Amino acid sequence: MVGEVDRCENSQREIAQRFEVSLPIVVRLLQHRRRTGGLEPQPHGGGAGMMRSVDERVRLFDLVRGIRSATLMPFEKRGFDSTSASIWRTLRRAR
Repeated sequence: MVGEVDRCENSQREIAQRFEVSLPIVVRLLQHRRRTGGLEPQPHGGGAGMMRSVDERVRLFDLVRGIRSATLMPFEKRGFDSTSASIWRTLRRAR
């Protein structure tokens, strides 16, 4: 597909139709190649993280130890510098 663009055989729109992809896909591939010098995918970004501060995690685990059932709201109100999603991921990973 990119080779056809390089050889100027067809327009980007015609190439998208021929390969049955959208025009933005062709455009993004060409932009990616211009930016990186190739068509190889970039490494995965790592996904959403948990709480970064070890001190915050220790404080969270200490709070959770004495509670049988709780929602995340009380933890947000206790001064944690993290989102409820980050708190949840931290607790889930720690089991």
